[in-house]
Amino acid sequence: MENSDKNKVDKFIDKNGKNMGIISRPNASPGYWLSCLLPLAYVVTNNRHKACSNDDDLFLVLTIVSVGMLMQSLTFFACLAVAPGRYLKLFFALSPGVIIHLQLQYWTQQTYGVCLAIGFGATLGYQYVYVRVLKGFPKSCTLGEACILVQGVILFIINGFFKIPVFYNSPPSEEFGQISAIMMGALACLLVMSWLIATFKIFRSVVLFYISMIVLVVAVCTMPVTKDLPIITVIQFIYSDLRRVYIVVFYLTMAIATILAVKWQIGSSEQASTRVRKIFHILIVLVYIPGLIYQCTFLYLATGVALAAFSVLDMIRMLKIPPISSILDDAFATLHDEKDAGNIALTPFCLLIGCSLPMWINPCPCSEVDSASGVNMLPMLAGILSVGIGDTSASILGSKFGRHKWSGTNRSIEGSLAFILSQSIAIVPLYLFNLTPADGLSVILSLLAIVITSLVEAFTDQIDNLVLPLIFYIVVNAR
Repeated sequence: MENSDKNKVDKFIDKNGKNMGIISRPNASPGYWLSCLLPLAYVVTNNRHKACSNDDDLFLVLTIVSVGMLMQSLTFFACLAVAPGRYLKLFFALSPGVIIHLQLQYWTQQTYGVCLAIGFGATLGYQYVYVRVLKGFPKSCTLGEACILVQGVILFIINGFFKIPVFYNSPPSEEFGQISAIMMGALACLLVMSWLIATFKIFRSVVLFYISMIVLVVAVCTMPVTKDLPIITVIQFIYSDLRRVYIVVFYLTMAIATILAVKWQIGSSEQASTRVRKIFHILIVLVYIPGLIYQCTFLYLATGVALAAFSVLDMIRMLKIPPISSILDDAFATLHDEKDAGNIALTPFCLLIGCSLPMWINPCPCSEVDSASGVNMLPMLAGILSVGIGDTSASILGSKFGRHKWSGTNRSIEGSLAFILSQSIAIVPLYLFNLTPADGLSVILSLLAIVITSLVEAFTDQIDNLVLPLIFYIVVNAR
């Protein structure tokens, strides 16, 4: 009876959503529960890192705003479910802003006007962007998946709103601060350019598109967020340590290997199997692990560069910009899976985002892998362990040896056992080489994270590249 009622609610929400022009990803549940994952990640991070950054108040603001966006998501789902009248709908829309405004006033040092602007601007802006994304990219993501992605964008905008003027007036002197300033400024420029291209059709012409990209590159290389020009700062940063040069060569080798793998798959004229797609999971493991161990700050920069490159390439593909759009279309047609039902190539985006989120959420990620501060690489490896190692092992071994299916799914019990075993083996060196605390609570939490993510991987129909890293990160940080 309960399942029947739940299905009726889901169908009603789906019907009301379609009336608004919202078409979520087919053959998938709405995924309402995903709306709480990023806020929970911010909450546990805020509890663990109260003294690791000079921006404690700002991180608390972001944490409170993330909870506000969760509330806004829940009220939006409620409106879709019950279709309230105009005044009740207005009450639902404004309530989270009021609550977050009061929370900001009580817990942070921000002024009344700033709290008011953030409270209502973040929650209402979030709902506006959320609906626009669901309408603009039909069938691309579920309601819950869109929550995570839009929450991340809004939190980035608020973070940049506070930090970029500070970088401009007082450029950071420490190495990570400089790289963080460059990455934030570059992604902010890309976000503005993407908005212009999405809003004004004139920018989608071939000539103006490439002119826009040239302007974007010039802006990123010259923006005044560091003492020297960003391009000079990055070059000096790379050449100041020979190991960084080696890492650059290694990353370029991995990039070439990825391109060759894609070219080979296109040439085969066959749809890539699940096992073939997991090659990219293996490649990202090879990129992230040495980067985290030896060059955390450089890896942080590289994740921003990769996100920008993915964004630009997917814009070229979707807008049919010659000369490489046809090649990108062939790659997407060959490598996409059943979860890439819309026009946007969401799965590879989510692979990068899922593996990078632990670094992006953390206000001082590289202190986690700094021996002077006490090494704890486990949270930073949440995406690599859950997606790169666990999910890859489950897919490859499960598809080959899986004989016993979990009830109601196409996932095998053997695959889940491979998921658990592979991650358990992978975290052993972290304890042996003192790369994570080996106290009893840490071991229990890591095992709990492995078991929970294995069960979620087996039963969820959401994009696991996005979901599993957040769940693993939340559990291992729940101290």
